[in-house]
Formats: sequence, structure tokens, C-alpha cells
Amino acid sequence: MKLLIFLMMAMLTILATGCATGASDLKLEEVPKDNGVFFGRIDFYNSDQKIDGASQTNRCFVWFENEQGDTILKISMDESSWIFSSAPAGKIYLSYVICNAGFLASHPELKTRELHFPVTASNATYFGHLSIHFDYHGTPVLGMFGLIGAGIGVATSSGSRDKNEIKIDDEFAEGKLEYEKRYGQPGASVQITDEIIKKPAKPNPTEM
Repeated sequence: MKLLIFLMMAMLTILATGCATGASDLKLEEVPKDNGVFFGRIDFYNSDQKIDGASQTNRCFVWFENEQGDTILKISMDESSWIFSSAPAGKIYLSYVICNAGFLASHPELKTRELHFPVTASNATYFGHLSIHFDYHGTPVLGMFGLIGAGIGVATSSGSRDKNEIKIDDEFAEGKLEYEKRYGQPGASVQITDEIIKKPAKPNPTEM
């Protein structure tokens, strides 16, 4: 029975992420006029162990929603850790992150409706450099992400997501250079704006 549940979970993950767009597939000439470009960098960690290189390629997925809660993009990360994509103008939410930890393993994931930034038509928006930390202790099938013994905890039947943390840094200068390296200097009518992804402030205990 447990094996059947694991297989069903694995198939659902494959189906859910099967239509994802590559993180670096953006072609400026194909962006509709009422869309804006957005870009930034996302790194993934299991505790303090960075998940990068080939281990990240096609294993970590990031979903974005519009203000109505509709999923508008599913992005498949690549080795660069950068995302360059486009979306209709308006507020966009980073809503879901999942990383494939192995065929018979439960998958570290993060669901949120708290991270958002604006997209402006015909412009490019930098959303920041995110570091997403999973505290993952799932079923180790040859080691999570192929990292044998790299900080993987004791196996459990269902996996544990005891503590997921997100760090947000503003590295606009680096982001602008990366944009220009890939797409050249923006035209006179196009601006690159620094709109760091918003995260709600923690309540002040004295105000509670």
C-alpha cells in the first residue's frame, strides 16, 4: 500500500510539472506588448547544503500566480539558478516550489501566498535573489538530489518539512549585468526596475 502511495505521489509530481517552461527560455521578441519581463535568482538548500549544478537541473520547479490565484507560469530551474520570464502586467505571486528528491521519495515543497512583486508592461523587473532553505528528512533514494550523504537526515516514511525558510537579498547590480549579458542593453523605451519581492513583516510581539 505504501509503495502504491509513493508511486501515485511520484506520478502526480511528474504530471504537475510536465508542462513547465525553462528558466532561461525567454525570447524578448516573443513577449506580448501587454506583458512585462521579470527576472531574478533562486538558490535552493537542504539545511545548509546548497543544491546546485546538474542536481538542480529539471529537479526544482517554481510556480507563479496572478492576483486571482490562477497559476500562470511553471518554471523549471536550470544550472544557472536564474529565472528570466514574462507575465501579464500586474502583481505576480511566487506561490509554490517543489524539488524532485527521487522517484520513491516524498518531495520537499513550499506553498505560500506571501511573496509578490509587480510586473510592468514593456519593462523588465528584477525580483531579487532568493535563498530557499528546506529542512528535509525524506526517504533517501541514493541520496536526495544525487547528493549521497550530503546532509540528508534519517529516513522517514513520509518526509519532514519541519522548517522552510526564505532569505531575500537585493543584488540589483549583479542582476542588471546578467540581463545585459543575455539580452544586451535595454532600449530607450525599456526600463529595468528594482522591485524586490515582498514578504510580510513579522508581527511585533509588543503589538499583539
